[in-house]
Amino acid sequence: EFELVVEVQPELTLNRLGGFSLNRTVPPVTDDMVTEQIGRLREQRSSWLPVEGALPAPGQMVRVEVAPIEDGAVQEAQPYDLVLGDGQAIPALEERIMTLLPGQTVDTEVRFPDDHADESRRGKSRSVRLTLHEVKRQELPTLDDAFAREAGDFETVAALETAVRTDLTAQAMREADAGVREQLVQQLVEANNVAAPPSLVDRMLHSLLHAYGVPHEKAEQFHAEFRPIAEAQVKRELLLGSVAEREKLHATEADLDARIARMAEQRKVTPAQIYTSLEQAKRLPELTRSITEEKVFGHLLPQSTVTEATS
Repeated sequence: EFELVVEVQPELTLNRLGGFSLNRTVPPVTDDMVTEQIGRLREQRSSWLPVEGALPAPGQMVRVEVAPIEDGAVQEAQPYDLVLGDGQAIPALEERIMTLLPGQTVDTEVRFPDDHADESRRGKSRSVRLTLHEVKRQELPTLDDAFAREAGDFETVAALETAVRTDLTAQAMREADAGVREQLVQQLVEANNVAAPPSLVDRMLHSLLHAYGVPHEKAEQFHAEFRPIAEAQVKRELLLGSVAEREKLHATEADLDARIARMAEQRKVTPAQIYTSLEQAKRLPELTRSITEEKVFGHLLPQSTVTEATS
């Protein structure tokens, strides 16, 4: 004889599903936001031109080699391509790079900042041999009608700006809707005393650990920082799963087929191609969960009051 003890999915008693007050805030899309987004489009299509005979400056791209010096011996050099000022290297190293001309090499000491991501290096100094090979400056394309046509078949810059503003507005509305859903989940969790079983939280943390590629030696710190996030996610999944089960709102094959057909129409391909792509990427379960969540929120939101707020 033997006794097997297994943990089962907790059954939730949902006594309240509606009557909540929710705020939906859609921030306005400003001219500065449109300009910033168009600036990103220009950066994506920019060229990098060589700079000669001048010290590198923030915003420029450099190609360097950094070789650690240990006990007076120069170790193997590692090449790096980085944009100064983007935080790709520690400040002390960037400052030293900006004192060199292309082709120069210097032995120097750099200090790691006190808030460096690697705790073992915080506040410590290291000797390195630094070689600057190349400096390039970014050349942005001119913002004119030709650029608009290249960026998306828009006839004029004004048409491009209108399209960007429309996209930003749609994004703001999606984020506002997501905010309403998260408010509802939080109030439902509190009203129904939804708890997060430790084993499910640990499993969620394990998944996040692998998803972010966190090294083993930092697992304990990661668990401590991300446990509240994992607990909230577990409560969310338990709550929505329970509502879907109780109200029979799980995505059906017909729901999945309809969504895939809509995606195929938008991308001007066949549903079979979309299905194959999702299957190969192992994203069909993700799409199914998304449809189920939409149906759950479609059932829950009409039971509460959503007030449009201004930001």
